[in-house]
Amino acid sequence: MKVSLWAEVRRLHEIERLSGREIARRLHCCGKTVAKALALAGLVRLYSRQEVLAAIRQALQYETYDAAYVEALLLQDRRRRELPSPTPLQPKRRELIEHIHLEEPDPAHYDRLCGDSDDQEPQA
Repeated sequence: MKVSLWAEVRRLHEIERLSGREIARRLHCCGKTVAKALALAGLVRLYSRQEVLAAIRQALQYETYDAAYVEALLLQDRRRRELPSPTPLQPKRRELIEHIHLEEPDPAHYDRLCGDSDDQEPQA
């Protein structure tokens, strides 16, 4: 995919708010091409532009062009640098999360760990 086509797909989607199908029709290209371009554009929103460009360069070295592979390279690099994932946790069944009730933590439970003398035994 040429850079000019990718830029036009992104412009039509973000500025003119066209659907992927309409973009493919206007640009006379395959819908899969549009979907892959939009997936790469989504990565730029999650990760920094420099990170995405570095991952694309690395993917091109391996002659792979899929956005999922580029994202795998991004996550691999972030794990190597011990950075957290930029995506928040999204449980599949939110209603289960809403029914979890936890007791308020009591700092007094931890006082025994900060005792001054070593001869004190922890209380259970």
